[in-house]
Amino acid sequence: MITKNPLDNDYSVIQQLNQDNSISEIEVNRGISSYFPIFISLGITLYGMYLFLSTITTNENIIYGTLGFIGAVILFIENHRTESLADFLSSKLTKEIHEETKISYFALLVSAVITTLFISLDLFGAYQSSDKIERLLIEGIVTNSKEYKLLDDKAKSGAEANTIYNNRLASYNQAKREHYKSCDDSWQIRRYRTKNTQCKEKFRQSPPEQSSIKVSNTVSTNDYKSLEHNAKNTINGYKDLFFYVFFGFSVLLNYFAVSTLINQFRYKMRELTEDVSQELRNRWELLHNEKLNKLKESTRIQQEKTHEKSIIDVAIEELHYDIKLAKNYKALSAMQRVPVAITNGESNNQSSNRGGFVNLSKVVDTKQYNTDEELNGNTERYNTDTINYSLFDDKEIELISLLWDNGNIPNGSQLVKRDIVLDSIGHNKSNANRLRDLYSKLLELDYIYKKVAYYSRVAI
Repeated sequence: MITKNPLDNDYSVIQQLNQDNSISEIEVNRGISSYFPIFISLGITLYGMYLFLSTITTNENIIYGTLGFIGAVILFIENHRTESLADFLSSKLTKEIHEETKISYFALLVSAVITTLFISLDLFGAYQSSDKIERLLIEGIVTNSKEYKLLDDKAKSGAEANTIYNNRLASYNQAKREHYKSCDDSWQIRRYRTKNTQCKEKFRQSPPEQSSIKVSNTVSTNDYKSLEHNAKNTINGYKDLFFYVFFGFSVLLNYFAVSTLINQFRYKMRELTEDVSQELRNRWELLHNEKLNKLKESTRIQQEKTHEKSIIDVAIEELHYDIKLAKNYKALSAMQRVPVAITNGESNNQSSNRGGFVNLSKVVDTKQYNTDEELNGNTERYNTDTINYSLFDDKEIELISLLWDNGNIPNGSQLVKRDIVLDSIGHNKSNANRLRDLYSKLLELDYIYKKVAYYSRVAI
């Protein structure tokens, strides 16, 4: 059984084949492999922004609102970076097929600028993160050291308060002994016992009280700073290490974000052998010629339509001129018959004839033709050959057909009588007014004339 080739009648199949075999175009098809590194990079940037904003304000609404806005802007810019890079790579592929193709270096510039911006944002986030990690490391080293634990235990046990009390008590006893010795030296007891006693009573210093000594139960600031300084020396260089690790990580993430486009470019460059390039050139020339022919055909059709419109405009202008000329000719003919009417005394209204006034309607409508030759001659004089139906609407054309009895009324013959026409369309005021208006219009256009009844000047 012979089956039809689907390519002969299904254009969508051809489009699908062209899309599947497109070698000169880089398609932006992004999946989880592209979006995963994008969101990782975005997370590093936003975390760095969070640490930075936390030092400025404590309002969480402001912090999270700012982070959301920055994240949306970064994703928007990322979309444009992908399209620009795809445009550049596509132009590179097309250049391999058509040497006259211009490479879109501007798209490459836009993509490079956006990538540099993203790496800078990642570095900012990496710097903030590495600084945070360094602080956490120092705090962990200090708080987990044996020295810190001993100082902390000592502070919590009250040993410092006892030491202070003992030092104060020793100082008190030393001062008291020195005072008593001075009194003994000045007033010997055997001779000046009373004076010696009075001298010793002048020692007014109070002994220290252990309950009055207030000390902190935590490690002192100076001790902590000393431990912190030692910890910084221990992890010196770690911060730079973290920074460079984040930098390399950011470069890899930005590569993975556009790796699908780069891989497409590599695969398609590998497929562009000489035979494939030649076939693609032939296809491109075919499509180019089809577009050119379509454009030429469109131009030709537009020219024809413009020409037709010009012809129609000229015809309408000519028709308006003919109508105006016919009216003027009719008026001139009526004026030429005035002297003849006055000479023959054909006007019945004698009062109106004073001063040279002549009732033209009477002159035209009551003119009698003595012979058929005179009638035919007068008809030919005003004959316009055929009716221009464009001057009438459909209902008027229907009445014209009834008046001329569907073409059976020849030139110069009497039209179908008014009552017979009304019998066909119905006796009512509306139809009577329509017929009256049509008579007036036909008389104005000189398609009929009136004696006792209406006569045709044309045949339809």
